Amino acid sequence: MPLIPEDVASKSVFVLEDTLLIAEGIAMQLRGLGFQDISTALSLQEAWADIDHETPDIALLDLNLGKGENSLTIARALLDRKVAVIVITGYAGVHEGTDEVRQSTVLTKPFNSDELATAILASLS
Repeated sequence: MPLIPEDVASKSVFVLEDTLLIAEGIAMQLRGLGFQDISTALSLQEAWADIDHETPDIALLDLNLGKGENSLTIARALLDRKVAVIVITGYAGVHEGTDEVRQSTVLTKPFNSDELATAILASLS
């Protein structure tokens, strides 16, 4: 497993994932990697409220939020704030031509803790 340095594990992480069990699983993986400052949102509305309140250091954003919604607007806002963005998708190739995805690290579902750690380190480099 890629080692997450202490200075990286001390960063705040924001997770936008519309499926509660998956969001909880990602948070559990993050805790297992040493992260403690983790916030989650299950909808765009929750996400906007969270990031308007506090800008995270790292954001993991589910690309497809169901009901025709996606996280590209949140990704753009966070990229503009110099946040390390990781786009999570179960659909390889979807939206890959967009600036938001090109400027982000892409992590394909399902993923394990090693792949998550690698994506986090890549997003910060």
